[in-house]
Amino acid sequence: IDSCAAAAEAVDGAFLVTDYFEGAGENPDVELQHAKNVIDACEASSSVRHLVFSTLEDIDEMNRRLNLGMPMLEDGRGQRRSVAPLFDGKAKAATYARTKRLSCTFVLLPLYSERFFELLAPELNENEDASDSDMVMHVPIAEEGDDVEPQLMCMSVDDLGPAVANIFDSYQVFAGREIGLVTDFVTISEVAETITEVFYEETDADGTVRKGKLEKKEVTVDAWVEKKETTAKDLGQLFSYYSKTDAVKKRRSIAQTLELVPDAKPLKQWIESNKSNASFRQRLGLR
Repeated sequence: IDSCAAAAEAVDGAFLVTDYFEGAGENPDVELQHAKNVIDACEASSSVRHLVFSTLEDIDEMNRRLNLGMPMLEDGRGQRRSVAPLFDGKAKAATYARTKRLSCTFVLLPLYSERFFELLAPELNENEDASDSDMVMHVPIAEEGDDVEPQLMCMSVDDLGPAVANIFDSYQVFAGREIGLVTDFVTISEVAETITEVFYEETDADGTVRKGKLEKKEVTVDAWVEKKETTAKDLGQLFSYYSKTDAVKKRRSIAQTLELVPDAKPLKQWIESNKSNASFRQRLGLR
C-alpha cells in the first residue's frame, strides 16, 4: 500500500491494469485488493487528476439477472466458484472505484488479437493416415443446438496505448464514462480461415494458389478447452456466454474505438499486415 501511495505522488494520472494470472495467482480476491490499493492511493494523492482503469464486466451478475443458466467454474486454486473467475476481481474493483471521489474512466478490453496465434497454434499431426498435412489446427465450433457460431471481440494490444493516451488528453470529457474498446467482431472459424489464407497459402505469378501442409480439424469447445491451458477455460465460458446474449457485445463500439485510435485495423487487415511477424510465424510453426 505504501509503495502505491508513493507512486501516486507527483503524477497527473494513472493507468491501472491488474494481473489475474501471475500477479494475483488466479485469486480474484487478491486481484481485487491489488486494484483497491491503487484506487485508494490515487484518491488520496494530491496530484492525480485522473485514473484510467482496465476492467471487465460482471458476468456473474449478468448470468443471474438474465437467467442464462451458465455453469460455475472453480478459480485457479480449485476453491472459489463463479461463472468467470477471470472477470470477478476487475468487475468488483470497478464498482469500488465508483464509490470514490476520483475522476476515472473505465476501459473494457476485448480479447487481444495477438492471442489468436496462441489459441489456434497448430500441432504436429500424429495421425499419419488421416492426412498428408504436417500440422493440424484445432478449431472450436458452435455447440450442438446453437444456431449461430458466437462472435468474439478483438483488438490488438498495440492499439491500447494510443487509446489510453487520448483518453488522458481529454480526461474531462471521458471522466465517469465506460469505454468499450473493439476493432472487430469475429468467429473463431473466421479467424482460422484468415490465418490459413495469409500464412499458409501463396499465390504464384500465374495466379495459382499453393496451400501449405495444414489440416484444420473442427472440435467441440469442450474438447478444445481440454487441450489448452487454464486461460482457455474462461474463453470456453465466454463462447457459451456470447451464444446466449449480446449484452457484452453491445457495450463495445468499433466507431468509438476508431475515434480514439483512427489507425486501428479490423482483424483481417491486421493479420495481413503482420504476415512477416517472426513471433507469430514461430507460433504457427513457420519460418
